[in-house]
Order: sequence, then structure tokens, then C-alpha cells
Amino acid sequence: MKRERSPRPDPPQPQHTRAPLSCGTGCLRGDRPFPSDLAQIHNALGFGYLSTDKLDEAIAEFSKATELQPGYVTAWNNLGDALEQKKDPKGAMEAKP
Repeated sequence: MKRERSPRPDPPQPQHTRAPLSCGTGCLRGDRPFPSDLAQIHNALGFGYLSTDKLDEAIAEFSKATELQPGYVTAWNNLGDALEQKKDPKGAMEAKP
């Protein structure tokens, strides 16, 4: 009599993460957030400052977000908006990735 094999679950697949070299192994272990996560945090802080008319603080946070993640279009747009509200049209026009 032939025994049927019970189906086995697929073995766990490795999680592919994208960690920049500057992050080291801390990001992979979960010790430190990814720079893109930090960029989103700085963008959110900037948005909070912008909504309370703290333009200099907002500009600093949006700038930090764009440094951490140069392709973060939302942060660039927010930086341009903050510079425009500060009456710096030249800076606003230069705020682009």
C-alpha cells in the first residue's frame, strides 16, 4: 500500500530589502530606520511646521527630506511651496529634484 505524501508548505522566502551601503547592517536588523523612512518623517514634520506658519523650520525639514531621498517629489514640492510662502520665488523655482 502506497502512502500519499501530505503537502508541505513552501519554505520561507528571504525578505529582499533595499538598504544603502551607508546604512550598514543596522537597517537590516531593524535597529535603524531606512533613509527613505526618515525622509518621510522629515517631510511630515515640515508639513506640521508649515501648517503652523513656522516657515524656517518647515524649510529645514523639507530640505533634510530631499537630502535623504533626492527623488522624493512630494518633499520637493512642499519645499517649493514653503519657499514661495516665504516670498522666495527664486528659491521656490530652484526646488526640484
